[in-house]
Amino acid sequence: MNLCSACSDPDRVLYGRTGLCSRCYQRRWKHGTTEAKIRPRGLDLKDSLAWYGITLDLPAADCVKPNRLRQQGNGYYATQFEGQPRQVHVAAWALLHGRWPQKGEEVRHVCGRGGDGCCNPHHLDIGSHADNMRDAAVLGTIPRGSSHWNARLSPADITEIFALRERGLLQREIAERFGIHQTHVSCVLLGKLWGHARS
Repeated sequence: MNLCSACSDPDRVLYGRTGLCSRCYQRRWKHGTTEAKIRPRGLDLKDSLAWYGITLDLPAADCVKPNRLRQQGNGYYATQFEGQPRQVHVAAWALLHGRWPQKGEEVRHVCGRGGDGCCNPHHLDIGSHADNMRDAAVLGTIPRGSSHWNARLSPADITEIFALRERGLLQREIAERFGIHQTHVSCVLLGKLWGHARS
């Protein structure tokens, strides 16, 4: 009889050709290991975060990722805290400040490593959505201009668009020259797009 190579439970059926039972296979797929990674029930916020390796005595200089959790596609970690699905960095901020963020408040990463999953409470601050977006623009974590994956223009093109408009060319003619739509040229000239390139 073939046993699971991780738990050796004789009552569990092997999953495909993996050599693992379905429970161990799912643990490996979800967590990267076959060890049980289920947080004990009834823990308060401090103990829950400590179980993931997030405490208040972490060194302030180091970015820290939680243990035992899988990183989401957006780079953040999330799980249940106090019966609510929450992001781990928000819970870490709540642990440090003794309250959850209010409506209209966002937890910002002052280290600029939020997309990498930093959950160090000392790297977190509270602010508005506008503050968070301003931080992202200053730290360069949001691609702008030619660094954006879908950019069709470069900073030199923007300068040329303004020069062509000053010479009297129509927006439609400028758009044809660069292979973009007339509304794209209009937004550039109005500063709605590529405003950072003109300042």
